[in-house]
Amino acid sequence: MEPILYSRFAVRRLLAKLGHPPRKALGQHFLYSQPTLERLVHLAQLPRDLPVIEIGPGLGHLTHALLSAGYRVVAVELDRVLAQHLVESRDLFGELSVHCADALAVSLGSLVPESPRFCVAGNLPYYASSKLLFHLLEEGERIARMGLMLQEEVALRMVAPPGGKDYGRLSVMCQYWGEPKLALRVSRRNFFPVPEVDSAFVVWTPERRRPAKDEGAFRRLVASAFAERRKMLKSMPVSAGGGAAWTREALLSACGAAGIEPTRRAETLSVQEFLDLADALATCTGGERERAPESRL
Repeated sequence: MEPILYSRFAVRRLLAKLGHPPRKALGQHFLYSQPTLERLVHLAQLPRDLPVIEIGPGLGHLTHALLSAGYRVVAVELDRVLAQHLVESRDLFGELSVHCADALAVSLGSLVPESPRFCVAGNLPYYASSKLLFHLLEEGERIARMGLMLQEEVALRMVAPPGGKDYGRLSVMCQYWGEPKLALRVSRRNFFPVPEVDSAFVVWTPERRRPAKDEGAFRRLVASAFAERRKMLKSMPVSAGGGAAWTREALLSACGAAGIEPTRRAETLSVQEFLDLADALATCTGGERERAPESRL
């Protein structure tokens, strides 16, 4: 096997050797800059005693950087050709475990059943980054820490404070689970093929600031509030996300109990205020909720 080479030419040559042009449908843009990769591993500060699940390893550049730094890596790659390439590159990757699967369709924790906790790293494909983030949140505090490369726009939404156009459902749900930090902006010139936008690296330790009384209701409230973000709270949809568990009257009563003006818009509420409103709703409805399928994150 050829060694890992860190240049645009090397990536293009390897893809040609595999007879595998980058698949636009899978959002394949391969990060090849060795200094950037090594910096990402340093910035991620992943605990070394835990396995690292890497989402979308591609040709293995970040994989190799993680293994070289002493991490045990379990890779999840949807592309069969690239997954097979990683499997066949044992002389480069050593004890790397490779699963050819859609990361959205598997419980990531099931890939490391021997470990109660694990870390996550990866260059997330643009087309599915938000879905993958919500999927990761379903693992909760089993994830000890994450280091994720994302489209810069998505990264900015994750860390956005209330009051701006970037602040939305993704912001609230991510910040409910700790404090994601934008650690590094990465130019599009570090990828092949060159994407249309720049990227950013986010590091994150998922840890709830405090659990909601009813997490299902909290998720539905946030989804409902941002379904039509320009509406006031008093006018927001009350049946978003598979059926909300409250009436309009309960919503207004909860606003009063939480000290939140019902004329405010969702984008002005902090994560703490969303928690307060969700807890007030749980109290106002007294547990007598409409039995409807609970929405996912």
